[in-house]
This record gives sequence, C-alpha cells and structure tokens, in this order.
Amino acid sequence: MGFSIGTHDEKIKKLFEPHSPSIASRIEALRILHQAGVSTYAFIGPMLPLDPRSLVAMLDGAVDEVLIDRMNYPNKVKAIYRREKLDSYLEENYFHIFGTELKKQFERKGISVTMIL
Repeated sequence: MGFSIGTHDEKIKKLFEPHSPSIASRIEALRILHQAGVSTYAFIGPMLPLDPRSLVAMLDGAVDEVLIDRMNYPNKVKAIYRREKLDSYLEENYFHIFGTELKKQFERKGISVTMIL
C-alpha cells in the first residue's frame, strides 16, 4: 500500500496538488499500515521542490520502499514554477542531485529505493 508524497513542504504541495490530502495525513496512514504489518511505500513523484533530510525523517518508520520519479514539465506546471520563483527546481540536475541524496539517505535507514529515470 502506498501514497504519492512529492515534497516535505505543505505549501509546495498546495501549489501543485491543492485539493489533495495533507502530507501529514498520508504519512500517518502509511505509519499505521506499516505498524500493522502491511508492506508500505512512498512514491516521491513527481519530485517537487523538497529538502531530502526533512522528507526522509518524515517517512522514517512508515515505509518499506520508496520510488522516486522526476517531474515532467508540461507548460502549465512550468508556469507555476516560474510564477512562484521556483525556476531553479526546473534544472535538469535538480532530479539527479536531490534524487541521489534522497536515495542515499533512505538506503542508510535500510529502506529500498528505486529511481525511475
């Protein structure tokens, strides 16, 4: 059982997924399922602007596996990034740098990671 969690930041989530459940509620559901012995995963996709350390800390103890996927940038999404002055997160190396950091930190905690390229 899994949920998509594209960022650690509720403000960022609201920009891209304004009507979706809160990050905290998704993680709490994962934690309850995980503690009940259900295999859980988080799909970090599309990977939105995030702080790797914060997201890893939030998901620690709630998931068995993580999948990380880049953001595909159709024009509507690019417009949100530009309007909110988040252009630096559109850079090609953002996914590689932050995705690799997420992978490294999750794996240190024994959490399996798959990066979708």
